[in-house]
Amino acid sequence: ISALLPQDQVGVALLVLEPHHGQLVLTRQGVLHLARRVEFAGLGADPGDGDAAIDAAALALELQRSLDYYESSLGQAAITDLVIAPNSPRAAALAAELGRETSLRMHLLDLAGVLDCPNPPDADLQRSCLYAVGAALRDDAPAL
Repeated sequence: ISALLPQDQVGVALLVLEPHHGQLVLTRQGVLHLARRVEFAGLGADPGDGDAAIDAAALALELQRSLDYYESSLGQAAITDLVIAPNSPRAAALAAELGRETSLRMHLLDLAGVLDCPNPPDADLQRSCLYAVGAALRDDAPAL
């Protein structure tokens, strides 16, 4: 999915939110450069909440560490855009907080802008089928 985003041409960070962790993916021109799991436990998690509360300052630091590694160790140009998925009120609130904590441009993933569908999926459908769409888009040729 990250490789299909328009920002991928110059490099993009995609953060997929799960209840207690996130998956950060950095791609540029269709090439996966970094994928890492970011734990929210210890980042302000509320054990009584269904979703872990996310400390935006701590997450911003983890993002910066990953982006610094991408630039310095992998010799890539700076990434300026972060796309957060799935599009939800939680993601929108996090995007607003991270926008204040970082210099990254924040975006919420809209699969309707990435996929060519006769009937664009609504936000609820996008949330429930994000991984299925990602799996369907894989183009792994078997090694012979």
